[in-house]
Amino acid sequence: MKQFRLALQKKWGVKSLLTLAFIALYSFASIAQTITRTQIHNNARPFTTYTFSASSSNIHNNVNCSGIGNIKTPTWVSVGSNIVGMPYCWGGFSSLSSFTSGLMGGKSAGDDDCTTSGDCCESCALGVDCSGFVSHAWGLTTKYSTNTLPSISTAYTSALQVKQGDVFNSAGSHLRLADTNYTTGSFMLMESSAVDWKVSYRSYTASQLTSYTPRWYVNVDTTAFICSKVYANLPYSTSFDNTWVKDSCNSGAQRSPDIYWKSSIGGTTPTGDDY
Repeated sequence: MKQFRLALQKKWGVKSLLTLAFIALYSFASIAQTITRTQIHNNARPFTTYTFSASSSNIHNNVNCSGIGNIKTPTWVSVGSNIVGMPYCWGGFSSLSSFTSGLMGGKSAGDDDCTTSGDCCESCALGVDCSGFVSHAWGLTTKYSTNTLPSISTAYTSALQVKQGDVFNSAGSHLRLADTNYTTGSFMLMESSAVDWKVSYRSYTASQLTSYTPRWYVNVDTTAFICSKVYANLPYSTSFDNTWVKDSCNSGAQRSPDIYWKSSIGGTTPTGDDY
């Protein structure tokens, strides 16, 4: 091994060997960060269903934060239980757990004052902005912005190519995460936005997204099967039904009708299953 290393040093030089080692480590890191589209969906969805309990100390109205900027809690946040969705915070990168623990410290449950950049999230306010939300969904440990996200993503040539876990990005402006491409020119997206100052689902048509660039994360696993959208508590069974077969992607949850929604006995369809 020693002789092999010396031979490489003689041929390539120490600096070149260090460069090769860096490339190898970087390649390994890239592989280690691979994420499936289903995992992206599973990372993102809890931000849309997030519930929390706020006290009066978590509601601020134009309170200055260490001379950096004013904090203004979104008006939909109230004392007591709040349902549903993590509040917006410009520059915010709160996780589900850090938001919960931050409330105990009297931090603001969100911040919709966008007159100063960042407004000191997380020191005084909690929540996520559009890129903070997508960064969590993509499993990133650091927050990327709408301007830096293109460095870790690749643009599509058409919005019709978008799949679950991809994004619509407007550099310097806003970012939306794709949940469902209906292939009819409309999309169900997730976003943390000023529309309702929280993370939520919203539908758009392709014509409403012309100023956005559709992009896919460079470390997304392009070989993994994409599960259909999962629905909870959808009562599709009746007293005269047999047991309905569930596919392996739904983790036991009930779902909307699709090609996997079949009965456990043969039926009248050409494939032998009742849909």
